[in-house]
Amino acid sequence: MENKKVTSKDWLRIDLIQKAASGQLTASQAAQGLGVGVRQVRRLIATLRKEGAEGLLHGNRGKDSPARTPPEIREEVKRLFETDYADYSTAQARDDLEEFHQITLSYATVSRLRQEAGLQSPRRHRTPTHRIRRERAGREGLLLQADGSPHAWLEGRGPRLTLIAYVDDATGMIAGATFRDQEDAVGYLQVLQTICTTQGVPQTLYTDRHSLFGPPPEATLAQKLRGEVPQAHVARVLGDLGIVRIPAHSPQAKGRVERLFGTLQDRLTKELRRAGACTLPEANAALAAYLPRYNARFGRTPREPESAYRSWPQGLEVGRVFSFHYERTVNLDNTIAFGGLRLPLPPSPTRRHYARAQVEVEMRLDGHLAVYYREERIASFRHAPDVPVRVDHFTPAEPLVYAPTELPAPEGDGGPERAPSEKEPHKPAADHPWRHSPIGQRARVREGG
Repeated sequence: MENKKVTSKDWLRIDLIQKAASGQLTASQAAQGLGVGVRQVRRLIATLRKEGAEGLLHGNRGKDSPARTPPEIREEVKRLFETDYADYSTAQARDDLEEFHQITLSYATVSRLRQEAGLQSPRRHRTPTHRIRRERAGREGLLLQADGSPHAWLEGRGPRLTLIAYVDDATGMIAGATFRDQEDAVGYLQVLQTICTTQGVPQTLYTDRHSLFGPPPEATLAQKLRGEVPQAHVARVLGDLGIVRIPAHSPQAKGRVERLFGTLQDRLTKELRRAGACTLPEANAALAAYLPRYNARFGRTPREPESAYRSWPQGLEVGRVFSFHYERTVNLDNTIAFGGLRLPLPPSPTRRHYARAQVEVEMRLDGHLAVYYREERIASFRHAPDVPVRVDHFTPAEPLVYAPTELPAPEGDGGPERAPSEKEPHKPAADHPWRHSPIGQRARVREGG
């Protein structure tokens, strides 16, 4: 037994079995002292007579467990924790060890190896606050949660970005996401357009009370006269698609998307670091490659297999729905004002100019402008491809050309054009007070009155 560590419990067992074998104790008394059955005592007596006292010890005593992590794997994991994975959480380190190093270990083993290396996890876990848990939505597409997270995603290698993401409440999967310079309506609509055209139209959207979703802007005089209620850009899109928006009263109310950002700020930053992303396009490319892996790792099966996504409504054009709508009055020089510029309108086959007419300007998500007059598209302007798209801003791709208007501007709201007419000068009546002024008297003398 020199190679096996013997405990006091082992010595007690050996002593009782030896006494039972020599007749000093009965099998029943030895069984009572060991807490086993009489038949087990008799088997142990037979083992003692055949193999000696060492046979009463477990056969694996003094041997390494076959499940023990090999020393070279343990040293490799400790080295990674001291170098590449120093700021990784234990859970992410476990996943990346399996994915990139083909080292499959349990969470407890990875945590123990980190402690043996004298390192602590950078992720601090707070004591959870007990709240009333809301049940997940039953079907995929029934409820999406949307939010934006400004963060140093590039860790100083590039500009500070904002991640805009939509997470499905039923599955926990990311339905769509993108990086933007700031949290804006363009980012929200770009992701929503991708979701609607690839997966379907969701039924409900859970958001915070950001000004992007409301309150609505103040109505113009023309809207008040027509009895129209203005809407924010994103709110108008949701209304056109029949998506119900639920405004959250606290961050905890939309806790699923809040926890999503907590996970991504820990994991996605390392993925961007591994990809060497330093710019906005590079960050979006790395994000697109990471989303399927995230959904495979954290997604879950909904309670009901049927999807709640709706098909695209008939009669709606995708480009016109996902755009920003503005009303403009055409100037007398046949131009409209937008984004600090004067955009010239070309003559159409039906009329040469639209002075004083009310037109609708639609800014698409790619920055292009489309001008409509009574649902007829009369002009379009391309956006510069190298300039980021921003709401209420436009950078033309080519210089604007102003064509002179030959006909005078029409009167009223885009009425039929009329030829110019000669007007006779206005003459005051004979009893007008102007006639009694010195100037009027001299004019009356000239007229021979």
